[in-house]
This record gives sequence, C-alpha cells and structure tokens, in this order.
Amino acid sequence: MASDGLASPRLPGHDGLPLSPASASFPGRSSNPLSSKVTSVLSTSYADAEFRESLALLDERGISNTADTRRQLRLDVQKEVIDSNGKIIIEFGRVAEQLRRIGTTINKLNKNYQEMRGHATAAHESTSSMLEEASSLMTQRKNIETKQQVLKAFREHFLLSEDEIASLTLTAEPVDDRFFAVLAKAKRIRKDCEFLLGFESQTLGLEIMDQTSKNLNLAMQKLYRWVQKEFKTLNLENPQINSSVRRAIRVLAERPSLFQSCLDFFAEAREQILSDSFYLALTGTSAAGTKDNSVKPIELVAHDPLRYAGDMLAWTHSAAVSEREALEILFISDGNEIAKGIQEGRENERWMLMDDEADGPPEFDAVKALNELVDRDVSGAARILRQRVEQVIQTNEETILAYKLANLLSFYRVTFSKLLGEDSVLLQSMSNLESEALRQFRSLMRDHITTLEGEFQHTPSDLGPPEPH
Repeated sequence: MASDGLASPRLPGHDGLPLSPASASFPGRSSNPLSSKVTSVLSTSYADAEFRESLALLDERGISNTADTRRQLRLDVQKEVIDSNGKIIIEFGRVAEQLRRIGTTINKLNKNYQEMRGHATAAHESTSSMLEEASSLMTQRKNIETKQQVLKAFREHFLLSEDEIASLTLTAEPVDDRFFAVLAKAKRIRKDCEFLLGFESQTLGLEIMDQTSKNLNLAMQKLYRWVQKEFKTLNLENPQINSSVRRAIRVLAERPSLFQSCLDFFAEAREQILSDSFYLALTGTSAAGTKDNSVKPIELVAHDPLRYAGDMLAWTHSAAVSEREALEILFISDGNEIAKGIQEGRENERWMLMDDEADGPPEFDAVKALNELVDRDVSGAARILRQRVEQVIQTNEETILAYKLANLLSFYRVTFSKLLGEDSVLLQSMSNLESEALRQFRSLMRDHITTLEGEFQHTPSDLGPPEPH
C-alpha cells in the first residue's frame, strides 16, 4: 500500500487512509466515494454557523474521536432521529385524534344546527301568517290611536261636554265665570265651523253649527232672564251694576233685540222705582200706603209755592244725576264693547233692520244711549213733577212769584239740557212748564195793568184846579 517508500498522509479526525496521487493532485475529480467524502470534508467551511453548532454539540456530549465512537455516533444520531420522529408521529396521532373529535363535534353541531334551522323554518312558516296579521293589527291599532287623538282634539275643540251644555242652558246653573267661559267657547266653535264647511263633506260642520247655535240661543235667553232678575234687586238709592251684570249686558249686545228689550225692562223698573221714591219724598207715604217717619215730606216742609217747586225740581235733578252716575259705568266704560257686540249682532238679526237698510244701521252712541236711558228712568217722576208744578203755576195769583217761578224753571231747563241733552223728554217738560209760567206771568201782568188803569183818574183838559165841593 506504499508508493516509492513513502506513506500517504493522514487527515485529522478520519481513518488515516492514504490519498492516491491522482486524488491528491486532482481533488475535484474523485473516482470513489471516499475521495468524495474527503473532498466534502475538506471543502467544509469552519465559519459556517451550523458546522460550529455541530461541533459544539459533540463537545457537550464529551465524545472522543475513536473508531467505535464514530461508528456508534452515527447509530445514536439515527436512533435519536428515529425516536424524535416517533414522538412526532405520536403527537400527530394525538392531534389527529383531537381533530377527529373536533370533526365529530362539528358534525353534531352541524346536525343540530340543521335541525334547529329546520324547526325555525317550520316555525317561521307556521307563524308568518300570524306575524303578518299581528303587524296588520299593530298598524290598525296605531291608526286607531291616531284617530282617537284626532277625535279627542276634535271633540275638545268643536263639541261641548254635557256639563258645559248644562252650565250654558240650564237656569238652575249660576251665571258665573264658568258660564261666560263656556259661552266664549261656543262662539269660537260656531266661528271655527266655517273651516269645516270648506271641505266637500259639509254635514258635520252643519250639524255642529246647528247644535251650537241652539245652545247659544238658549244661553242668551238664560242670560236675558238672569239680567232681568238682577235688575229687580238693584239698590234704590245707588243702583250700582256689578261686573257680572256689565259683562252680561255686553254679551246681550250681540242680540240687539234682547239688548233693547233688557234696556226697556230696566227703564220700566227704574221708572216705577223713581216714581215711588218721588211720591214718598212728596208725601212721606209710599205708594203702598206705608208711612216713613225718616222722610220729611216736601208738601209739608215747603212753606210757599216757590220753595215747593224748587224742592221738587231739586229732587228730580238729584235723582237724574245719581241715575246717570250709576249708569255711566255700564255705557261709558264698556261703550266700545257694547258697540262691537251690537255691530256683530246685527248680522244675526237682519230682519230687525228692514226699515234702515237704505241708510244703513245706526252706530251705537254710548253717551246718547245713557242720556235716553236716564231720561226714561226719570220720566215717571217727571210726569208727577209736571202735574204739581202746573198746579202751582195755575193757582198762583202773584206776579212776582210767577216771574220767580219762570226764572226757576228756566234755570233747571238749562241744567237738564246740559245733563241729558236737547232731545230729552224731561227737557221738553221743563220747556213747556217755563212757557206756561211765562204765560201766567204775562197774564197776571196784564190783569195788574188793567186794574191800575181802572183806578187811574184822567187829567182835565183845562188843567185848572178842581172845583170845591
């Protein structure tokens, strides 16, 4: 195995086999596996990280470089690889078992899901009609609730409740703030019915307007009777009209016929009251024959005709002033509201204006109405006054007294003209009495002149002294 007496060199860490000259000279051209292995070992780079780790692993195991060790190392490594592969196979078997279990569970879940889905589909199919019906019922319920809200709002706005109708029409119910509030609501309903009449179906608007108009008419009749009753209980000395009566009269102004009838009733009642009061002031005895000791009768206190006439005229003037002051609250403070009410009421009572359609309805004058009402209130006392003053004028035979009476009547005529206006009945009575007093004065003056002329002796034509007797 030696060539030229020289031994082949040995490689460290190998079997020490000699290299052939050909292999030594040409490393890349190996002709046997050993040469290839040697070439591979020689070509290994010691800077490779994997190679260094392999060497470090061998050092940790403390393996010596012997033939047995080298042979056993290969077997050990193969055994370890086989054991590791076995463990991996075992673990993969376990994983496969787990995957089989998971697959079985998933299959069960899929099966249960399919069963539940089938049940849900069947339940949905069986309840779909019920759901559709329930949805339809909920929609209908929502529509009904909306209609109920609309109906409630409609009833609150356009209809009167039974309590409100009772408060508005029944005479047993009082005329208070609630009555006027319901009355205002009824007026608003009748006005708002014009909106309902703008739709194609006008039946509802006509029915509501008809019923509301009936209730309003009954309310006006109730209010009219209540005002008449209140007028009967007015104070004789100072007939103050409270706020409820004033409010009622403003409302009645919307019915001009009821308003005028109410004023006529009031004037008649006040005329009778003032007439009785004037008779009591004259005689000290009421019209019913009851004597009042607290009153000093004018007929007994007045000691001469001038004082008698002056006291009667003063009482009439005081009564007219008191009556006017009491009624100014009604006509002056609320004159605009009464005028508006009458203007609105004329549209509801066109039949009352047949005679005035050519010139149009006259406007309401609060001052004029007040003067006319006061004049009507004192007209009864004015008749008694005229009779008594005429009696004084006719029975008087004194010229100076007749002149004083005429002056007194002239003074009160001017006073009443300022108080009641130029068209009052009382002023006409005063003018007639003044004219009669002046006529009586002139008559007495003529009689007096005639008497003086009869007693006067004429002067003789010769202007001589009278003949001695």
